[in-house]
Amino acid sequence: MLAFTMAISSMSAMMFTIVLPEMKAEFGLSLSQVSWMMTGYMLIYAIGSAIYGKLADLFRLKNLLTFGLSLFIIGSFIGLVSSSYGAVLAGRLIQSAGAAVVPAAAMIIPIRYFPPAVRGRALGMTASALALGNAIGPIFAALVVSTLHWRWLFCAPLLVLLTLPLFRRYLVDEPAKGGSLDLAGGLLLAGSSASLLLALTEWSLWYAAAGIVLALLLALRLRTAREPFLRPALFRIPAYRQGLLLMMLAMVSGYALPFLTPQLLSSVHELSPGVIGFAMVPAAGLAALLGRAAGRLADRKGNAYVFYVAASLLLTFFGLMALLAGASPWIAGGALVLGQLGQTMLQISLMNSVSRTLPSDQAGAGMGLVSLLNFLTGAAAGAAFSRLLDSFGGGTGVGAFPVFGLIYAGLFVVVGLLALTFRYRFSRSGQSGRETMPLRESIDS
Repeated sequence: MLAFTMAISSMSAMMFTIVLPEMKAEFGLSLSQVSWMMTGYMLIYAIGSAIYGKLADLFRLKNLLTFGLSLFIIGSFIGLVSSSYGAVLAGRLIQSAGAAVVPAAAMIIPIRYFPPAVRGRALGMTASALALGNAIGPIFAALVVSTLHWRWLFCAPLLVLLTLPLFRRYLVDEPAKGGSLDLAGGLLLAGSSASLLLALTEWSLWYAAAGIVLALLLALRLRTAREPFLRPALFRIPAYRQGLLLMMLAMVSGYALPFLTPQLLSSVHELSPGVIGFAMVPAAGLAALLGRAAGRLADRKGNAYVFYVAASLLLTFFGLMALLAGASPWIAGGALVLGQLGQTMLQISLMNSVSRTLPSDQAGAGMGLVSLLNFLTGAAAGAAFSRLLDSFGGGTGVGAFPVFGLIYAGLFVVVGLLALTFRYRFSRSGQSGRETMPLRESIDS
């Protein structure tokens, strides 16, 4: 159920990218104005995932899922029947406010409902669903807009209606933990995150300054509130702090796959958007098929084993892209299979490792913060890649390849640093090795 919901959520996030030019022409707007269909969605999605994670520590998870998925459906219906851009954008933002519950649940359910010995399988399924949604989102959008109006893209999320009764039935009815919600802390977290995200996407010093001020106020609030939105004790867990750093480094390299590869195929090899979309499908499809197997491998061999296999695949991918991707689009497409599979395995191993550093009563808030930082890091990476390409790679043809080669070489170094940091923190501490308890005994306990 969670994997299906995750696939629909990620598909919904991706499929509007190809219809922005049509929306621009229909409503007579600029590209920057219609791009809020993506920017606004990402902004609310990032903040919402952290807030839902905290709420999951206070309220029943199935009630949060019911609320979030209901918002997702309401936003989809508003977008479907709207006739003005303002109403369409409102529907999209309401969609995002509801859909943000999905990544939060995708991190919490494996921790709360699966013992560590089999948690990798659950994380593998959600990672596979994420890859599948990313793969079929653009294809589904292309099929819809070739025969129908782009508004019908809002219909796809209505499929989550099928999962609501099942979530209500099968999630164990845990008693609500209760407690008070630090509303001021939540607002400061949302405000600082939104400002920093806008600073990264709009490249604005004013937003950056506002984000820093709000972040300082948030730090003060966390130290003085009786029940703060995020407990400072979380950041006193060394393994959790290191895990946050690892996840951020992984997001820098991971964002390069869906962002830089289409730019390379377009600028250097001058392929059409349709061909580029289909060229990226095999990699995402293979990652979706093998994600669950990677999760089972983490359960049997340990997270460290899966991590080093993933790091080897990514190092091979970035090395090939830095040296040879300018020669042929076939090399880029083939290497992308290694990169996509490596990134999926990397996410599984890191999520599994970081989840084991958290106390059970802070799992929601802790993993929600991981999700928020992932989105912020992805936005930062996207902004940095865009600036580099605009400044040094404005041409087309093979002559535009050197800047791509330098970026891929830099990402090769990033993955190397990621591997060294993981070895220092998790491999030596044994937190990502094999379980000492037999599988059956672990499940029984």
